[in-house]
Amino acid sequence: MKYFKINKKQYPKTARSLSFLGFIVTPVFTIGNRLWTLTGVFFGVVLGFNIALRFFQIFRDSISFIIYVVFYLFYLTILIYILLYGRPLAWQRTEFKDTLDNIKKFQHHQRILLFISCSLIAIFSLIFYFFVVKYVIDLSF
Repeated sequence: MKYFKINKKQYPKTARSLSFLGFIVTPVFTIGNRLWTLTGVFFGVVLGFNIALRFFQIFRDSISFIIYVVFYLFYLTILIYILLYGRPLAWQRTEFKDTLDNIKKFQHHQRILLFISCSLIAIFSLIFYFFVVKYVIDLSF
């Protein structure tokens, strides 16, 4: 449990800010910053969330719905935790000292992850457009 307890005051200002990258593109952020425990928890909750959704779609009973809601709440909790504490966790993982050179390295690493995330979003958006939207539009004519 000590992994999830964070005192933000002991980190530099750049590592105390909110992690919108971790909130929006969680797998890239957690894998890129080598936060393996958080990556495992995230993918476990997403897997449980999808399994519960499939059970609810098949059986349509209240127990499946409750399990689905619980996994969805876990999912939202993890996203909010990453939003609030993602950057301090990433700083803690790098084991940098609070020097100007290390802060610049940390910012550079976060910029690289932002570039990778934006590239992946652009690629998946194009794939969605060409293979889904074009296919559906072609079927309608």
